[in-house]
Amino acid sequence: MTRMGFAGTTDYRYQDMDEICKDLENRYIALLKQSIKIIKGNLKQLETTEEMPLIPEEVVTIVKTSLEIFQSIQDDIQNILDDLKNGVKEWHIKTLENGFSLSSEFSERIYKVYHNNRGNLPCYNRPEKERELLENIYAESRQMCFDLLDLYNVRGRLECFIGKKYIHSDDKQDSGIVSIKKADSWEQIQIELIDKENISINVKKYKKKCHYSEVGFKDNRKKGNHNLSWVILVTILVEKGVIEILQNGENIEKNIQEINKKLKNIFSIKSNP
Repeated sequence: MTRMGFAGTTDYRYQDMDEICKDLENRYIALLKQSIKIIKGNLKQLETTEEMPLIPEEVVTIVKTSLEIFQSIQDDIQNILDDLKNGVKEWHIKTLENGFSLSSEFSERIYKVYHNNRGNLPCYNRPEKERELLENIYAESRQMCFDLLDLYNVRGRLECFIGKKYIHSDDKQDSGIVSIKKADSWEQIQIELIDKENISINVKKYKKKCHYSEVGFKDNRKKGNHNLSWVILVTILVEKGVIEILQNGENIEKNIQEINKKLKNIFSIKSNP
């Protein structure tokens, strides 16, 4: 994942809603997830060392606080993305501004705590693994705070769209999906594989054969062929709902999320299948 260049300098003045939302999802949320994973990983290793009990409580607290703050900002951004279909609102703008302010203030706190306690950290007395772990946590926390400073520019541009509803580009492509009888629950739905390009959808007494392009799994980048999510759906159907993720786990998880989203849209059911 590429990090931001200079904190707070990204120009959002000419971005449209689709570009802003893709940045919030593919840039900020992705970076926050990555940062949380890195900090947790280094902290877990540090907790197994002999030096961990000797590290000042203030330093341990700031590390755990960084995880809480980054998770909170990630959840806030996701809540905004989920609500944008109802229109851009004032609380979206305020939330992004709060994320900017929080990251700016916390960056200073991290710096002060680490440097005020540097002389009291046992792992700084010798260049060993413990020192590297703590340095990794410090560097990642500070960098993530710098990355989040661009939220101020995002909120400035998003403010121009207050009152306007956002339709995700994927949903625009799905607008031509075949009409299928709505269901009250997943228990009323049965999806069976006919062949590698078609499925049979059974809802109550209603039955319909659907091509992958009719249910939103066409990849327009490949001249209309099916996308990877369709391949995964076919695999799930063949294995009766069981799929073992062995390679490219993160990407497959994203595809499964896409499958869930499309199926929920088709049947107008809020829960995942």
